[in-house]
Amino acid sequence: MSAELFHPGAGEAAALGRLLDEVNAHYHIAPLGAAARRGQVERMLSGGHVEILMARDAEGPVGLAVYTFLDPAGAEGPALYMKELYVSPRARGSGLGRRMMARLADIATAKGCARMDWTTERWNEGALRFYAALGAELQEQKVYFRLGAPALAALAKG
Repeated sequence: MSAELFHPGAGEAAALGRLLDEVNAHYHIAPLGAAARRGQVERMLSGGHVEILMARDAEGPVGLAVYTFLDPAGAEGPALYMKELYVSPRARGSGLGRRMMARLADIATAKGCARMDWTTERWNEGALRFYAALGAELQEQKVYFRLGAPALAALAKG
């Protein structure tokens, strides 16, 4: 599969929205309403808090990686943190995921990053195998935490 990798602009908002809906379906998350999705896409494309790498073939969008930079990320320097890597089912097994990870590694080294970090669900056996095949090391010593909306609001109130 020959897919173009690029950083999307405002003209790609609809394609990005469709990919985000695919991501939610993959993780069994209810789709956002049109207004909420539009707001999410606008925030992501504003260039403020995350960067996006998209993949598109002749039929349309087939993948995305959402990432940011963390500094400080330890004594060795900054890190690229990948929030999401998604490849559409029709493009899986084509090498696209590996190409996207290689592009992120290139971006990270160009920015002086010493490492790249990300998470995946324990149930996602395909992702676990994919990342292991890239040479990624599972970080068992880390524990992932989250404050959901009610706990976040309660903490914010003090």
